[in-house]
Amino acid sequence: MGAFVVPPLVNPSAHGSGVRTRRPTVALADRVKTTAPNMAGMPCSVGVLLDTLQGEERDALVHMLASRQWSQAMVWKALTDEGYEVGMQSINRHRGGKCRCAKANR
Repeated sequence: MGAFVVPPLVNPSAHGSGVRTRRPTVALADRVKTTAPNMAGMPCSVGVLLDTLQGEERDALVHMLASRQWSQAMVWKALTDEGYEVGMQSINRHRGGKCRCAKANR
């Protein structure tokens, strides 16, 4: 097998950069403003759990997610110890607004 070759970095705004487009200049900023984000599938496991919990239990999870004192591992352990099925990576994705829940609410 051959060695893995990393392609050179290309600055698309540079003149004569060799970047081909199918049509004249496309303003990406305009696309961001006019294109609605598309949520594929169901909300993340944390979002589903937040939707099903009520009262003090929901408030406790909201607090855990908002608090820096609760690490991703601590939140995950607390939830799984109580019998909830939540992906560990889903916790930080949900906290950072990078999950499907956040994409649906934009």
